[in-house]
Amino acid sequence: MSSGQGLSDGDVVRRVLAGNAELYAVLVRRYRDRYARYAARMLGSEDAAEDAVQDELIVGSDRSDGPVERAEDRRTLERALDRLTKEQRDVFVLKHVEELSYEEIAALTGASVPSLKMRMHRAYDRLRAELKEQV
Repeated sequence: MSSGQGLSDGDVVRRVLAGNAELYAVLVRRYRDRYARYAARMLGSEDAAEDAVQDELIVGSDRSDGPVERAEDRRTLERALDRLTKEQRDVFVLKHVEELSYEEIAALTGASVPSLKMRMHRAYDRLRAELKEQV
């Protein structure tokens, strides 16, 4: 079981925190593609997304200032999210935080799937603009 196969994410994290750093690669394998797709949507470029994911999953864990930078990044993202309309923010959070499908979001909100996709598209555009200004 040293390869991490069959372990839950929680078990892997506990073992990594207990000193088994090699198991960190299990989490990278499990989530790299998902984070790369998300980053590509947020950044608008697959190359930039690949660089971002590479920096955070490979190098990010070795940086001594990582938690401080991540906290600042989180605050920056929160400020950008605050500038979205309520409808854009709601669909963004339901889709990317709660990981609901557009169909599930439509059932919750009463909005149509096409209108939700348009809100999401506008939210991405607004977030890109806001994050560029804050960098």
